[in-house]
Amino acid sequence: MAEVTDRDILQKKAAELWLESERRNTLVLGTGVGKSRVAMLIIDKLFKTKALTKKSKILLLVDSEELRDKNWKEDFEKWGFGWILEMIRAECYQTVYKWRKTKWDFVLADEFDFSLTEEYSKFYTKNNIEMLLGLTGFVDESKEQMMATIAPKLSTYSTQDAQKDGILNKTKLVLVEYDLSKNPRDIRVEYKMGDEKKHFYQSENDAYNYADEQVRKIMAEIQQLKRDPAVYMEVDQAKMAKLKSLWFQHRSAAAKRRSILWNGIASQRIVKDAIAKILANDNSKVITFSALTDQADKINEYTYHRKNSKKNTSLDDISAGIIRSLGVCKAINRGKNLVGVNNLIMESYDGSQTAFNQRHGRGCRLLPDQTMYLFVMLPYFYKKVQSPLHGGFSFERAPTQMVTWANEMMSDFTFPNPIRIKMV
Repeated sequence: MAEVTDRDILQKKAAELWLESERRNTLVLGTGVGKSRVAMLIIDKLFKTKALTKKSKILLLVDSEELRDKNWKEDFEKWGFGWILEMIRAECYQTVYKWRKTKWDFVLADEFDFSLTEEYSKFYTKNNIEMLLGLTGFVDESKEQMMATIAPKLSTYSTQDAQKDGILNKTKLVLVEYDLSKNPRDIRVEYKMGDEKKHFYQSENDAYNYADEQVRKIMAEIQQLKRDPAVYMEVDQAKMAKLKSLWFQHRSAAAKRRSILWNGIASQRIVKDAIAKILANDNSKVITFSALTDQADKINEYTYHRKNSKKNTSLDDISAGIIRSLGVCKAINRGKNLVGVNNLIMESYDGSQTAFNQRHGRGCRLLPDQTMYLFVMLPYFYKKVQSPLHGGFSFERAPTQMVTWANEMMSDFTFPNPIRIKMV
C-alpha cells in the first residue's frame, strides 16, 4: 500500500471542500501542492456518485496548447484516470470566450485567474454551466472581485504555506545588487541634424539616468497640471488636451526607461558570471527568467521562449539532466513541471506578483528537505544631482525602477533571512 503523505491528506481535504460546496467554486492551491490530483479526486467522486456519467458534457479549460495537448493528458494517465480522457473536451481560454449558449455539466478551469478578464470571462456568463471547478495557484487582488462573482474562492493554501508545513522544499532568497555599466561606448544613439544622420555613444548608466529624469520631469508636470482647478473641474479643454499629451509622453518615456533595464548590459555579464558559479556544483540546475527573448538569448546558450518553442526540447532536456542551464521568458510561467531545478534567477521583470508566484513555483519540485536558491537581480545607478553647497553637480547611487518592481512583486512573500550580496 502506498504511503499516505501530508500532501495526500491536503489534496483529499481540498477535494472534499469543493464537493461539499455549491460546486461552483475556486480552490487556490500553490504550485507543487498538486492541483491536478485534486481535480482527479473530484471528478472520480462525481462519477462514483452519478453526478457525472459517460453521457455528461465535460470541458477542461487551459491557457496554453501545451497544457491542453500534453500536460493534462500526462497528469490523467499519471494518477490512473486515463479512462476519463475520452469523455473530456479540452480547449484554451483564447478560444472559448467567443462561444455562446453552449451547455456543460462540468467545467474544470485550470489557471482560473488567467480567465478573469473582461473578455475571457464572457465564457462563464454567456454559456450554461452546471458545475464549475476553478483551480489556480495565485490570484491577484485586482481579480478577486470578478472571481467572487463567477466561482467564489473556497480556500487558499499557497506554495509558501506548503513550504512552512514541510510539504514542499524551502526557498532561500538571494538579493543581488549590481551597478549599471559606466562604459562610455555602451549604447550608440542615432539622431538627425537637418538631413544629416549623426550619432554619439553613452554608457548604460547615463542612458538610464537621462530616461529616469525624463519620466520624473513629465510626472511632475502632470501632477502640477492636475492641481489646476480648471483641469480638476474639466472646464478647460486646452489644458485637458495638454494633460492627455503629457500622459502619452510619460508612457513613452517610461517605456524607454524600462527598455534600458530589460536589455541590461551589466546584467548580461553579472548573470553569466552567476550561472557559471552555480554550475560549478555538478548537482545544480538553473533557470534564468528574462523579460525579453533577445536578452535571454544573449545570456544563455540554451533558451526556450515564444520565438523558438517549436520542436524545442530544452524543457525536457533540463529535467533529464542533458543540460543544466536554461534561459526562458514567459513561456513557462504557468503549468510546467521541471525536475531538479534548484536555482532560479530573476534577471529582469516588471513587478507582477502573479508572474513571480508562478516563476517561484518552477523551483518547488525538489524533495521537502532540499533548498532552492532564488536570485533576484537588483540594478542600481548613479544619478546626477545638484549640490546644495556649491551649485554644481555630483552623483549619488540610487535604486533603479526594477528595484521598486522587485519590492512590489515580492510584497506578499516572506523569505526568512535573505542573503544580500553586491556584484561588481
